[in-house]
Amino acid sequence: MQVNYIADPFPHAILENFYDVPELSAVWRELDFLTHPDKMQDEKTTGSAFYTDGTLAKKNFGLYLDQIYSGDRNISDILKFSKKIFKPEVLTFLQESHWMFKYVAGSTRDTMLLSYYEDKNNYDAHIDMCSMTSLVHLFKQPKKFDGGDLVFPEFDYKLPVKNNRCILFPSKIEHAVTPVILPEEEKMTGNGRYCISHFFHC
Repeated sequence: MQVNYIADPFPHAILENFYDVPELSAVWRELDFLTHPDKMQDEKTTGSAFYTDGTLAKKNFGLYLDQIYSGDRNISDILKFSKKIFKPEVLTFLQESHWMFKYVAGSTRDTMLLSYYEDKNNYDAHIDMCSMTSLVHLFKQPKKFDGGDLVFPEFDYKLPVKNNRCILFPSKIEHAVTPVILPEEEKMTGNGRYCISHFFHC
């Protein structure tokens, strides 16, 4: 895992190759198991961002991982391996880069959401109700979809979707996901865009 601090256009971190090879293999086994119409929930169940008229700001599928595993993170490889963001060497580097990363080190509660995007799924600009957010993007290769980039509209800043990359940033910065274009016949095949969201609360 390579941890990079980026100061512009706002302070954030990019962690390349977030999962190592054995971890990634285990995570994909779990993703393949969870990607099924009987397991994945739609945005009405996992919705968290709403417009003022009460409509949802997103269209995708997902699961709150801490809920389905009843709080036992050792059952889930995704939950277990995602704790690596708390490694002392990672936190030390981040906090030496910018003071805001103390909100990760000092978080009193963290939760995780698995999201899956298929054809025309997207997430409009929104903020998260926590202090810091990390997003890990995953997709099967070769990539069979277009779009799915992470954008920060207030800064006109776009991060193209990249496999096994984690982005860590202040939760109150608006962010969005551009529409994923995937053929209809690929529905629930796991060939769409996955995002593992990690929310840090203080």
